[in-house]
Amino acid sequence: MVTFAQYGNKTVGYKGVGTNPTNLFTIHLLAVITRMAQIWSEPFDWRKHQDQMDGVVSSTADHHRAPMLLQRQVYFVRVCSFTFQFHSIQQIQACLEFYDRKIQPSSRRDIGAADHWECERWFERLPLFLREESKRQRVVKALSDALKKFEVET
Repeated sequence: MVTFAQYGNKTVGYKGVGTNPTNLFTIHLLAVITRMAQIWSEPFDWRKHQDQMDGVVSSTADHHRAPMLLQRQVYFVRVCSFTFQFHSIQQIQACLEFYDRKIQPSSRRDIGAADHWECERWFERLPLFLREESKRQRVVKALSDALKKFEVET
């Protein structure tokens, strides 16, 4: 038997679930859980992890000085189908401050003879859909949770 459940504008079928209210509640609970932010860290690997946040303090310089002695972590937050990558707690704080503002100040500046990509700041490379109010609130909550989690660990 295949049961269909409606989630937003999607209809999802589940084989063998039946119409038992407990089973449908479990399916709904699983759908809600998958929408939650995922927060994790992993050891730094220079082949996989690049520091994209120029101008914000990171631990890259310390790691290059003594890579075997100073093991460092790279922090990840996946929310709204986008994965943020941070190389320090200060980078998480800077990103949280950026998304905590409802209205962003002007980012216009004189770049002289340079191309736009040569002097693009880290927050100008983030996807615009994350600034929509509903997604911005989810990003702020996820970054706050990540900051709490990683500050306790370090």
